[in-house]
Amino acid sequence: MLEILPKEVNNIHVLNTGLLNINAELKRNVISVIDGVVRNGRNIEEALDYVDAKMLVGVLRFDEDTCRACRRIWKTLQARRLGRDTR
Repeated sequence: MLEILPKEVNNIHVLNTGLLNINAELKRNVISVIDGVVRNGRNIEEALDYVDAKMLVGVLRFDEDTCRACRRIWKTLQARRLGRDTR
């Protein structure tokens, strides 16, 4: 669980997705991939890999190393939450 104290809220920057100009076909493809992964009970990381590549790197121009680092952090936090190591 992430705890955010009231005095820390001003330091949080939230992306206004309404300002993004994302191709409608790309949106459909991303939603379709996520839907397929969830409906077919596949590993959610398959969808995350696709979203990272198409949206974070492709649209928002995140560095691939940054995406990998964020994924490692997410896995670490997930493992702590679940009480087991999933890395």
